Amino acid sequence: MAAPVSKINLSDTVSRVVRVLSGDSAVSSWDIVGEVIRQHGEYGRHQAPKLFVRPDASRAVDMRPVSDWIAGALELLDDRPVKELHGRLLILCLAILDPSLRADLERTGLLLLIADEISEPLEQLFLTDVSKLLQRSVSAVPESAAENSGTLLSVSFDETQSREAPEATSQPDPAPLHLDSPTIEDRLGRRPFARALARRLRRIRGAQVTATGKGSFIVHLHGPWGAGKSSLLRLLASELSSARSAEPWIVVDFNAWLHQRLNPPWWPLLDATFRQASRQTFRRSWWRGARLWLREYLWRLFVARSDLTLLTASAVTIGLGVALVVNPSVAARVFGDSTLQGVLATAGAAVALISAVVTAIGFLSGSLLPGSMRAAQSFLASAADPLARISTHFRDLVGWIRQPVAIFIDDLDRCNGEYVVQLLEGIQTIFDDSRVVYVVAADRRWLRASFEGTYGPFAGAIVEPGRSLGALFLEKAFELSISVPLISNEQRADYWRYLVTSDVKTPEDEPEITPSLAQAFKQARSERELLELARAGSSDPNVARAAREAVVERLFGADFEAGTTAFLESFAPLLEPNPRAMKRLVNSYAVQRDLAVLFGSPLLENMERRRQLALWTIICMRWPVIEDYLLDQLVGRVDTPSELVVDLLGQPQVLDVIEGKGIGTTLDLTSIGEFLGRSRAP
Repeated sequence: MAAPVSKINLSDTVSRVVRVLSGDSAVSSWDIVGEVIRQHGEYGRHQAPKLFVRPDASRAVDMRPVSDWIAGALELLDDRPVKELHGRLLILCLAILDPSLRADLERTGLLLLIADEISEPLEQLFLTDVSKLLQRSVSAVPESAAENSGTLLSVSFDETQSREAPEATSQPDPAPLHLDSPTIEDRLGRRPFARALARRLRRIRGAQVTATGKGSFIVHLHGPWGAGKSSLLRLLASELSSARSAEPWIVVDFNAWLHQRLNPPWWPLLDATFRQASRQTFRRSWWRGARLWLREYLWRLFVARSDLTLLTASAVTIGLGVALVVNPSVAARVFGDSTLQGVLATAGAAVALISAVVTAIGFLSGSLLPGSMRAAQSFLASAADPLARISTHFRDLVGWIRQPVAIFIDDLDRCNGEYVVQLLEGIQTIFDDSRVVYVVAADRRWLRASFEGTYGPFAGAIVEPGRSLGALFLEKAFELSISVPLISNEQRADYWRYLVTSDVKTPEDEPEITPSLAQAFKQARSERELLELARAGSSDPNVARAAREAVVERLFGADFEAGTTAFLESFAPLLEPNPRAMKRLVNSYAVQRDLAVLFGSPLLENMERRRQLALWTIICMRWPVIEDYLLDQLVGRVDTPSELVVDLLGQPQVLDVIEGKGIGTTLDLTSIGEFLGRSRAP
């Protein structure tokens, strides 16, 4: 059962920190704490600016998007007593998330100084016990800090916990501490899949550029909570934005959970795209970054206030006209009084100055320059056809960036249904006319329920067997839907050993295939020949894995893609009778094939397996409810199908696919497990 959506709000301080640091693709916990202390030098009894020390530049630190740090902090807190994540509480959360930061804050005594200033009872705020964390910090407090702290050690906890703390610290835990947070360290062997997906996104980008029309492409990355969607996004981002790439991408990280209380929902997405793109562009070319920044802020300044622009120009023109026209000679002839001429000239200049100042204040307060939600709401209320202007500007903004742009939307399956629908519909309407690749990581069951909750009254008007109204909306929203790869039995065993032992070494460098094998891959002209070469390449499992990845890269060639399209033509009768279904099958089958090859399935050499994979792809596309049930069976989560699944399995069109009508091959669970690198759970 999914956890409830957090009810904890962000304080003004934390919100400002997010805005300041959101432009960086990744920041350290020290960056966040430093920004909090910069805003509040009074923290730690005014000792924080002196006690806080940033790590040496040569020291390796944990780098993540600021949204990931905030999301991790919110997960530590109990949303029943905690209604707001404020600056001091954020520092404590970061100390729990990052042991290196905790060690530094303990060493200087700043951790307990800040904890002592939190008025709420700490033992009630966290979902985990932080008392031992703080009690272990007592011995590390420097005398100078303790003298200045006053009630530094007055943090009270349950007496039983206090008595048990020394005993707990005297017994070392044989298992190391592992943080449940996204990582770019590939312990599950998913980087090859991320690399293959990055190649496919680059091809999609190429199609966007060469197409006559302009439009976005939306990819859905499906997986339940804890499946590793966020970590896979980070691997994908590193592949797209790598400096080794011929054309590095601008990757925008947008955490929907942190922005769901902001309305209109499209403004934080546009603002995050600009801020992160400008900072990433600055790193590569300061001139291009400065030009992007200038263009955006000029647009924000003038787009919403054309009326005040005209008013300001008119007032200044009239005032200056009075001051210039009423010169001594004219005034003397008209009024015969030199005193009057001076008064009129001065009055004209004053009118011009006052009009300019007053109108400028109104101009700035009503423009989008502040970048706030209030400014965006004012723009919606005052501008003519505001959404069309936003759509046009977003397309221009993407063009100004002059690099491929990918927007990764994470944690959408933690947001309320209304926000989910508004954000996805905004991407499909307001931001659809831009060459952007969106990757939305979310549990599709959450997304389906969100659309069904919003459009529930219309469910009876559209009835398709096995496809709820929410499923139909998702099919319309996403051009490509991908499930997070399952963990094979071998990977599960390796990962468990990593978790329960002290072996925290990083994975070794990825092996490479020999030059002769690489040349043989280039000369191969059939899929079967490719896989035979990969199998014969090496008995070393690591090198064999590299060979399979080379197969996937070779299959990406145009000559093999044409053969794939021809192979799939015979499956057209099993699809809905529309062109879009065939296009979706080609895209989806290619991704499923990449996964199967990377998992070592004897797919390409066996025509029956290829047909079964195509049938499985059609099941995933047309009836995701059946896909969910079969995946649950593979991992041993469920044995009894729901009434909906039972009803579906009796439908003629479903049976046609499972039995491979006209194909000559039937689909079975063993084959599906083979495609996904996972046999049925015992």
